Amino acid sequence: MAEITIHDSFVIAIVHQFEERRLRIISHYRDREIPEPYFVTDFGNVVAHHFRHVAAPSILLDVEECDVESIVSMHHELFADGLKHGWPFHGMRNVADVIAKLNAGGVKAYQVMGSCGLDGFVLATSCSIHASPSRSELPGLT
Repeated sequence: MAEITIHDSFVIAIVHQFEERRLRIISHYRDREIPEPYFVTDFGNVVAHHFRHVAAPSILLDVEECDVESIVSMHHELFADGLKHGWPFHGMRNVADVIAKLNAGGVKAYQVMGSCGLDGFVLATSCSIHASPSRSELPGLT
């Protein structure tokens, strides 16, 4: 079985189910004839996410797991500012405390890379990609 790749797929939706702590990026290939052209990149137990350049069209290049410390360091100002608003956790006094809590909770960092749009990160405990032959079978879309 071939590995599923989302490279160069067009983002058609971002679905964040807050209470379920789930975030999905739904994408598809517009220019390829393949049996399953729709993809769901599914993040579980989401702690936080941040996206820039969220606009259509957005082309998804990749989602890559990376080091929690590197994502937090790269976005240090965002995390430092978020502390006063209880983001991503309530009661944190500094960014080092946030990193320690993320690591203790088994949270992983996923860098979302896009072209012509969507770019950012997701902090979650899991990420998986599923393919679908039709749009009607995609979760979160009606």
